[in-house]
Amino acid sequence: MKSVILHSDSLKAKIMDRKSLVIGIGDYYHFSSLDNCVNDATDIHSFLVKNGFDSTLIINATQKDLIASIAAFKDSIAENTISVIFFAGHGLQDDKHNFLVAADSEVKSTIDIKYNCVHADDLFITKAKTNLHLIILDACRNNPFKDGSRGVTVGLSKMHAPAGTLIAFSTSPNSASLERSGERNGIYTKHLLNNIQAPNLPVELVFKNTRNDVIGDTKERQVPWEESSLYGEHFSFITTQQDNIESFIVDVIETDRKIGLVELMPFLNASNFRDLPIEQLLMILAQVRISFSMEEEHSRTVDHDYLDDLLFSTYFPLFDERLFKEDTATEPFSLDIFNQMTIEKERNFGYNFMEDPDESFSQFMMNIIKWNGEDALLILYLSIKDDQHVLKPTIVTSKNGSLTMHNYAQVTGDKVKEIVEPYLKMREPFEKKTPDLFNEMTIEQVDDEEFDKLFGKKDE
Repeated sequence: MKSVILHSDSLKAKIMDRKSLVIGIGDYYHFSSLDNCVNDATDIHSFLVKNGFDSTLIINATQKDLIASIAAFKDSIAENTISVIFFAGHGLQDDKHNFLVAADSEVKSTIDIKYNCVHADDLFITKAKTNLHLIILDACRNNPFKDGSRGVTVGLSKMHAPAGTLIAFSTSPNSASLERSGERNGIYTKHLLNNIQAPNLPVELVFKNTRNDVIGDTKERQVPWEESSLYGEHFSFITTQQDNIESFIVDVIETDRKIGLVELMPFLNASNFRDLPIEQLLMILAQVRISFSMEEEHSRTVDHDYLDDLLFSTYFPLFDERLFKEDTATEPFSLDIFNQMTIEKERNFGYNFMEDPDESFSQFMMNIIKWNGEDALLILYLSIKDDQHVLKPTIVTSKNGSLTMHNYAQVTGDKVKEIVEPYLKMREPFEKKTPDLFNEMTIEQVDDEEFDKLFGKKDE
């Protein structure tokens, strides 16, 4: 049997340039003034600078200056760049398009909007194919006109994001953001500033969490909105370098530390799945599924639906491709190994079932075990190749913070059941069971009083 002593190499991540243009307009010549917009822009700018962005801050710009600043910013964007454009101020729409209101914009009728404001589509950057563009519009302030409404539709309309672009709106289409006096920031930017600070959180979840917080804060009167066509690698504003998956596995085996999914996000990038040894990739995916199980019982640090989509669309296929090509283990996994182990910590990780090949999917079944006197993690990774089950058994032992991986040969076809079925039998005592009310009591035991407690009073 091939045993591998695991040592960490630095994980490789693609480094992209970071540039931002941050605009805040609160002092208007012809529109109502806004209390928070300059603070919003200043605080977003400060955050971006602190986190590696070459950021330009524009305050109370006229139409001419705003157009020039946007054009100069777009011209500065080269390939392999993450760009952010943030706008806090008034926003309007005519019958076709959205517009940003500059400090000196004057609108007496709908026809004035396109001549005296700045077209929101001018914020799009489409010339570079390897970039990621974020446009954040906190720009739907209520009643923008000093002397009341002028027949202009409130709020912004939907915009279609070009490829590689996410547009975040502070509120839903054709509605206005709420204003709240006495606070430094507007409602939307306040919650964005809070969520944007979370390390390793994918940008899509930053905006989803912001939406949840704004909805709760405003009692559903304001619902932020996004239009996205992002693709490729996920992006986090703050990334803590994680170059040691082994330390997480040691913690799982030797301690009771709850490892949040957000801590593992830096490991999930395509370059790692192209370049790292398959042994490390197996541990990365195994740890992700372990943390999934842990977060079912505690607060979730990453949206599970989002991460599941990422795993099944990208990382499981990348791992399977390399596993089937590069795995050279030849030692067979003997059923007698089950007799040499005991399940520790009385809990299962991963799934407690195996589907037929035509309905199966990439999955893990794992337990902390004691094996030949050593603390270990048993990993059974189940996938599909050529319409057959493929099982990759692995045992990772831990001693004094050092890991040894015991690699076993892949098992295919009907032989997979010969291993999985007795293993599932071993796991049965530790399965979570959902009580079945009707199977646990007879109909005679449910009297009227008990029925009322369970289901409410019966109709008279």
